[in-house]
Amino acid sequence: MLPNVVIGIISQINWGDPLASRVGLLDLAFYELSRKQAHTKAMVIAGGLISWRYHKPLYQRLKDDDERYEYCSRLADELSRIIPSIENGKVYLMTSPAPNLDGPIGELVATLLTDIRRDIRYYPQQCERIPFDGMKDPNRLAILVCSKTLFSSDFQSTPVDNVLKQELKRSSQKRAKFYAVAGLGVYVHKPPDTKPEYIGVPALHRLQTVTTENQVGVVLLDVTDETIIPTMVSFKDQISQERSYVSLPAGLPPLSRSIYAKLKEGSFPLGQLADLLGEEKETVLETVQSLTQRQWQKYPQIRFDISSRRVDFEPRWLQYQLRYPVIPTDTVSTTFVVLACLHAGSKELEYDFVLERLAQTIIESNADALAAVGDLIQGLKHDLEHRGEVVEGTLYSDHEEMAAILLSRVLGSVFQHRLERVLARHGAKKRYSKREICELLRSCMLPFYYAEGNHDQWVVDIGFRTLAHFSLKLRTELHTLTEQILSAHRLPCVCKSEFANILEEKIIATHPLGWRAQMPENLKAGFAHPHKGSTKTKTARLEEVMSETLNDCNVVFVGNFHAACATVMWNPEQGLRVGFQLSTMLNKTQFEENKSKKVFRNFGVVKMESDNGRIFRYSTRFVEGPRTTDEKQSRYLKELKERFGKY
Repeated sequence: MLPNVVIGIISQINWGDPLASRVGLLDLAFYELSRKQAHTKAMVIAGGLISWRYHKPLYQRLKDDDERYEYCSRLADELSRIIPSIENGKVYLMTSPAPNLDGPIGELVATLLTDIRRDIRYYPQQCERIPFDGMKDPNRLAILVCSKTLFSSDFQSTPVDNVLKQELKRSSQKRAKFYAVAGLGVYVHKPPDTKPEYIGVPALHRLQTVTTENQVGVVLLDVTDETIIPTMVSFKDQISQERSYVSLPAGLPPLSRSIYAKLKEGSFPLGQLADLLGEEKETVLETVQSLTQRQWQKYPQIRFDISSRRVDFEPRWLQYQLRYPVIPTDTVSTTFVVLACLHAGSKELEYDFVLERLAQTIIESNADALAAVGDLIQGLKHDLEHRGEVVEGTLYSDHEEMAAILLSRVLGSVFQHRLERVLARHGAKKRYSKREICELLRSCMLPFYYAEGNHDQWVVDIGFRTLAHFSLKLRTELHTLTEQILSAHRLPCVCKSEFANILEEKIIATHPLGWRAQMPENLKAGFAHPHKGSTKTKTARLEEVMSETLNDCNVVFVGNFHAACATVMWNPEQGLRVGFQLSTMLNKTQFEENKSKKVFRNFGVVKMESDNGRIFRYSTRFVEGPRTTDEKQSRYLKELKERFGKY
């Protein structure tokens, strides 16, 4: 579905600081917005329009109000030239009085900027509900800017949670459904629970100081009448290699060319630079001093700092002139639908939610795979049967059969839809060869990844292999369903051995010791179901797994904590690494209710755009639905029990 509105949100361009701010990053962010298809587009610069830390000593030297006003006017004029325009769209500004963001002059600069550019609008409040063109209800989305400097935190969700919590306490407005929290330089996405849905907005400058800020990029919100889907686009690959994009001037003498080439690796003290080049220090100094006199537009000037004796490119050239390559246009899109904590056998499992909403979402999103991250069964430990949390009269094997029946039906529904779509596209054909039928099965059957959870592993205590019965039953059910679908379309069935080979490719049990799986497009996925309790810090467990247990994976899926969130990390070797923690398919559990914890049922859709094993864009969506009626739930339970002979 084409979005009604696409809203780009950037934060902390920190204009003025030549070591941090980059015109090239602004161009990248606006380019990412321009390539999206939508009825309306808008860009929001939320906090950090200017760098007060950089401007403060310069501003405070000015003698009177006229000079200070003139200083702000020059800043506004410069910003009006570097901020790109949007075709048939507007740019919205929000500032923050925080000393690490816009400080006391941000509001004046933003106001003056609106006088110069007709397409720019300024919203002065800390939390704004901007009436974007094409968005019917502006109360759906609120943009919140941090108004004070926060202490650094170990986890990315902590500062976002703190800012949102204070805003919800302070404000007398009705809560928005979705909050974008800016000015913190982190990316996290959390679905609605006791608080509204929110995201954190990354920074858009070269990060300098050691704080919680760790992500550089833009967030794009695809807004339709029903959903708001965020996509995080990372620019840290470009930032990490920015000196490599500097061209060398033509016609330079060998030593001058060597100095330029070495500075593409970083700045150096004069003595170290001479040692690296294998030249005398005096010779290098003489060449550097001659290069500082050269003035180019296309190439950076060389700067020699007398006090630190350091040689570097002129920072202002990097600030104004350096341009970054755009993200490759031929990126490959990979979409996973992911669930955790199915707990088949529980009375609180929404069977209707699994059988209908899950299959519908896979079809609508054209997913490349389905993944289940542990606790496929409810099990009987901790007297769950006596506590009334298990379907009466069922055993471990019954729970594994329930999980297999439910998931095979989902996979069967997707297979049927995709097969019918292929047949409709190819038209009627009287006879299909065995090879063609096998190719149809391979192309239309959805890959399914699953990992073990602690509930699944309870059977080990009584001498059974984890999910062994589930695995066999899933294959049997899929074979039966597939034959029925093929027969209904007058297509020949394949032999059991051939079908078993196909299922071996399509059903991937991740290894319990490593829980890793190779995904398409050279991406490695990690699945974790840690045997730990949850924490109040939303991303704590997810970040622990991404940093320690599965730190070699591009994509990490985490279950067990019955709480959902998404975040990202980055390193030079792997680039952007994405994490997705899923909640549960249950409505509630006694264990969590007794601890005053409310369970929010959902599963997720994650889409990654990658090139050569590196992820550049990452979008997430959490899917919920209304609770099944008791009558419908009883009907599903009765049917399932009849399937495996429990009356």
